[in-house]
Amino acid sequence: MRIMFVSTVIIGTFVVWPVFFLKNIKKLYYRFFFFGIFGLFFIIDRLTKIVVVSNMHLKQTFPVIDKVLHITYIQNPGAAFGLFPHKRLFLIIVAVVSVVLIFYFAFSRSAQKLWTQVALGSLLGGALGNLFDRFLYGYVIDFIDFRVINFQVFNFADVVIDIGIFMLFFEILFFDDEKKEKKHEADTV
Repeated sequence: MRIMFVSTVIIGTFVVWPVFFLKNIKKLYYRFFFFGIFGLFFIIDRLTKIVVVSNMHLKQTFPVIDKVLHITYIQNPGAAFGLFPHKRLFLIIVAVVSVVLIFYFAFSRSAQKLWTQVALGSLLGGALGNLFDRFLYGYVIDFIDFRVINFQVFNFADVVIDIGIFMLFFEILFFDDEKKEKKHEADTV
């Protein structure tokens, strides 16, 4: 019995695991980027918010580039652009559903490109950054005040969410055609 267990562990360790690893190295590589981008962006979002909250008073502002870019500390009880103010439960449910969908797509067969994994990691980092604020405070900490076009105050999580969305739209517009062409060529042969 003991010999059988030891031989199973040895075979699993030196034969099965390396074969699995080599067979799935591309997926593992993509997962590394998905979780790496997510972790990096989540940490940057948390750190920037901590710095703002620790060093500024609510509604305090200071110019980085006068009349162009200011750091202004506000508490946003709503979604982007102040939509759905004080609808905390609704916004938490939407964020949790979004996080679940991001994980679903990140691990689906259709998301087996590095570009897609980076886009989804970016979306996840931003979504969890803002969700963390909603759970912890009941509002989202915003501080980037881009005044050239009189834009709403936003935060780093909002920026990476926008980057992720842009990347996915870019992929749909330009990369999906390549898939369709390859499928069409395979069907006609």
